[in-house]
Amino acid sequence: MVKVRGELKCLIYEKEYKPTQGKQSKGKMTSSIDKTIHIPEYDKFTTTVIKYTFNEGIRAECHPHPGMKYKGELFTAYLPNNKEGSQLLNLLKKAFDKGLLFGIAPREILDTIDWKDIDHKTSVTGGPEINGYPDPDYLKRLRQQLASKGIK
Repeated sequence: MVKVRGELKCLIYEKEYKPTQGKQSKGKMTSSIDKTIHIPEYDKFTTTVIKYTFNEGIRAECHPHPGMKYKGELFTAYLPNNKEGSQLLNLLKKAFDKGLLFGIAPREILDTIDWKDIDHKTSVTGGPEINGYPDPDYLKRLRQQLASKGIK
């Protein structure tokens, strides 16, 4: 990519390049370190707890069915607080800021915010079947999923 007159252009095809931007509703991402929660594979490290908070709202013009209400949600995810976990936390923040982690899922009565296609560990136990640890390939898979969305 090269900047030409303020726009990013692809050097090979000379087309304008626009970074991927999702249609995620406005929300807030926070993280904290918890010394009491231990991830089985990473028990010598503390745990990073990620919270994603979305308030109730109205679908924007960029969403399917604009003007319809959706319900707010709170999501919690976990990463080991080590070098790789910290790097992935930064990448998740980039993906969140670009609107790539969540979407609006239609429900029978009231639509709701829901995960998109980037895996999160929502439990520190129980294995991959319930989005938990242990899952030896998770951090590598998460990095690949983020890279596939242009988050590196």
